[in-house]
Amino acid sequence: MLSYVMIGARDLNKSKRFLAPICELLGFHIGYQISTQISWKHPKQDCCFILTTPIDGEAAHPGNGVMVSFVVQEKSLVDAAYSLAIEGGGTSEGAPGQRSKNFYGGYFRDLDGNKFCIHTS
Repeated sequence: MLSYVMIGARDLNKSKRFLAPICELLGFHIGYQISTQISWKHPKQDCCFILTTPIDGEAAHPGNGVMVSFVVQEKSLVDAAYSLAIEGGGTSEGAPGQRSKNFYGGYFRDLDGNKFCIHTS
């Protein structure tokens, strides 16, 4: 079982402004916030999502082939989260749509280039 998922940010406050509305829409709340990290936790999940500035002092950059995915119960949440991401300055990696019989998803990248998927299952 996963304990947490962590991604890097070049500007923590700017990234928080981008991700906070999406996390809130998905039912997450801030678990903790310190000068170098912000965590979001969902009340029904043990795993948390953490945004951090790299400890080594180097610039954050996305991993090739790395994606963070959140599952939701309704297609409307996929659509809303994707819209928030694009309106907030994210870039599309695939507009929401039916990908298979039981999978409706939308893909985007955040301000640092980290790739996300919001989907139903």
